[in-house]
Amino acid sequence: MTFLSGLPDPRYVEEIEKLSFPPEEYVMAEDTIYLFSPNGYGKAKLNNNFFEQKLKVGATTRNWRTVNILYEIEQKM
Repeated sequence: MTFLSGLPDPRYVEEIEKLSFPPEEYVMAEDTIYLFSPNGYGKAKLNNNFFEQKLKVGATTRNWRTVNILYEIEQKM
């Protein structure tokens, strides 16, 4: 998952929607990007730097396991 620091400009979103890097896929939901990279994130073209540069917003990417651990920690607070 890639968490964006804010909502990107719709113009930038439209631009990246024209790009395709099979077999990688993503779904953008407001300020969160759900990324599928079957060949591993280390080789992914749709990585954190790609989204930061193309969407012109800060971003941080975490794997699903880490997201769940952070969620569990937050629930205990």
